[in-house]
Amino acid sequence: MTNAIALFDTDKTLLDITTLVEKAFNDALFEHVRRRFKFTTLPRDKYVGVSMMKIYLSCLESLFGTGAEHYGPHTWADVNASYERNLVDMLETQKNTRKYLCPGVIGFLEALKAEGIPRGVYSGAPSGVHQAALQATGLESYFDVRASGEYAKTRAGLIKNCHDQLRRRGVQVGKQRVVVFGDAPTDAEAANEYGAVSVTVSGKSMFTHDEIKKSSPKFVYGSFEDHQRIMRDLFRVE
Repeated sequence: MTNAIALFDTDKTLLDITTLVEKAFNDALFEHVRRRFKFTTLPRDKYVGVSMMKIYLSCLESLFGTGAEHYGPHTWADVNASYERNLVDMLETQKNTRKYLCPGVIGFLEALKAEGIPRGVYSGAPSGVHQAALQATGLESYFDVRASGEYAKTRAGLIKNCHDQLRRRGVQVGKQRVVVFGDAPTDAEAANEYGAVSVTVSGKSMFTHDEIKKSSPKFVYGSFEDHQRIMRDLFRVE
């Protein structure tokens, strides 16, 4: 399957910066709403694999109850700008950003690059945050295209956006040869919805084996560390 595309979710698939994201967001929330709230205390489906705006609205719902809709439209742009600034500042001041990379990521990306397999990366995070995270961890240069939160409303939409960008660059590969790597059930479900090959990398996932299984990924790996096996299984590269 050398005539293929590899697309990646970002957080907990390629890197794990959840603690930085939560602090940056919490500080932004306090700046504009004067309340703090750890979004990781929400039910997982309220903050894993969803946009930051949806996380924000869920936080407001928990903080203010039925009046949450009053705050969202008026303050999201300001909160988002502060969140983006906070996280970028944190990433730029980190001395060892490679510690945030998930196991085996660099080796696998190098293997894909060596075989000339086009690569894309997507995230529900705002574009500035997404780019800063990739730059800070040294991942940006490994990808041909990038799709961030404002590019589409759904995970399947982000996958389609990456695929469309590559098509415009002359990469003519059908959906059935798009391989999507993610950590959450929403990634596998989005890949299946799009008609792509769904792959769950479970090492940093916040979901149980049974929860992952219910999302019906076509392949499951614990990490990218055995990249030779993954290349053989998915891209027919020995």
